[in-house]
Amino acid sequence: MFTALHNLRVDRPSTTRDLNGDKALTDITQQLKDVRAADLPALKSAVITLDTIDFPERQAAVADLDKRVKKLAALHEESVAAVRQPKDSRRAGLSKEYFDETTGLIETLDNCRRA
Repeated sequence: MFTALHNLRVDRPSTTRDLNGDKALTDITQQLKDVRAADLPALKSAVITLDTIDFPERQAAVADLDKRVKKLAALHEESVAAVRQPKDSRRAGLSKEYFDETTGLIETLDNCRRA
C-alpha cells in the first residue's frame, strides 16, 4: 500500500496539471508512465492481500477498494486520450473527477492501513 500511496501522490497532481493544461500533449510524461506502472499493480496486490486479513468490515473495505482501483484504471485510459486532445475537446469535469477519485483512493488506503 505504501508503493501505491507514494505513486498516487505523484499521479494526482501530475495528471490534474496535464488535464488542465491548454496544450495538447503527444503523450503523458515518462515520470507519469512510471508512476502509473507502479501504482496499479500495487493497488491490485493490496486488494488481494487485504482480502486475506481479518479486520472489522473487511468485506466492505475490500469491495470499495476494488471498485476504486477499477475506476482509476479507467480514468488512466481516459486521461491519456484526453491530454492528446485540445483542451476544449476534453470531457468537462475530467480533471476534477480524476483529482477527487485519487484523493478518495488515498483516503481509502489510509483507512485500510490503520485497520
